[in-house]
Amino acid sequence: MKTPTILKTIVFLCVFTTHTFSQTTTIPDQNFEQALIDLGHDDALDGSVLTANISNLTALDLWNNNITDLTGIEDFVSLETLNSASNQLTSIDISANTALTNLDLNGNQLTTINVSNNTALINLLLYNNRLTAIDISNNTTLTGIFLSSNQLTAIDVSNNTALIELNLNRNNLTAIDVSNNTALTKLFVNNNQLTTIDVSNNTALTYLNVSNNSLTAVNVKNGNNINLGTFTFNSNSNLECIQVDDANTINSAWDTTFTGYSEDCYSTFNIENRSRLSPFSVEVYPNPVSNMLYIEANNFIQIKELQIYNILGKVVQKENGVLNSISLKTLPKGIYLLKLVTNNGIRVKKI
Repeated sequence: MKTPTILKTIVFLCVFTTHTFSQTTTIPDQNFEQALIDLGHDDALDGSVLTANISNLTALDLWNNNITDLTGIEDFVSLETLNSASNQLTSIDISANTALTNLDLNGNQLTTINVSNNTALINLLLYNNRLTAIDISNNTTLTGIFLSSNQLTAIDVSNNTALIELNLNRNNLTAIDVSNNTALTKLFVNNNQLTTIDVSNNTALTYLNVSNNSLTAVNVKNGNNINLGTFTFNSNSNLECIQVDDANTINSAWDTTFTGYSEDCYSTFNIENRSRLSPFSVEVYPNPVSNMLYIEANNFIQIKELQIYNILGKVVQKENGVLNSISLKTLPKGIYLLKLVTNNGIRVKKI
């Protein structure tokens, strides 16, 4: 005898409903799952959690739980704030967590991280990791970037025009371009390998720390020196000139014993052949480029070497010698960083 159609439909609905509400997310790291139990999101240490218990969470605090693996975090699809600082993570996949606005992964062992899908991020905290490169070009809403105590050699923040605070101290940076970051109020680039820095476009700056670098010149002539209340530049033994708004009325909060304040560092460097370029810049054109890239600098600057990095920080082309042009026709279309080694320091340009 055949089962009536109505009865079969009821049985199917019951099975379907039971399956839907019992869907689970695998959590292989026991410390991760125990943290979820402690927070009341799980009730048994069995390697899984009910997806329904986590899919609507907007905040998750996993600080200092000895977690090594965050597999399962991809099902926390509503997360806006994730704190997994002071754990033992070596990798993390947050590509599915597109609602994230605040991400704190300080004090882990990360060597790489992909945040290209996390376009809603406002604050990114990744200090005390092992990052050698990071691509934040998609994260245009970021107001705070905290990447101190990593191993970064270069970083492109040209797209991050909403930045208010940028902390890059204790890395291996040889150059930094913040000319597009006009909303910056705090900039920490101390304990790097910078030879020059130009913050003349950063009129909102109230705090600048460039100490413990290899600086020979600094340009803080931004028309608002009076509001740059903290400017620290000690332990730069080769620092000759700081270009300022008014050399006669230095902000009293600065080091008033320094004798190299000037309104024109051309004069301080005794440059005879001046052009429209400042001593803090080298220009490249055309940009974007399809074949030949040309390099223009003042007569006193010679390009000795150049390196081209992809967005992952890998060197894809290198040239030596006195250079004023380079062919890029063999490179795939994309975004690159051009590192120029000159007789007057290192410059980095986005091409």
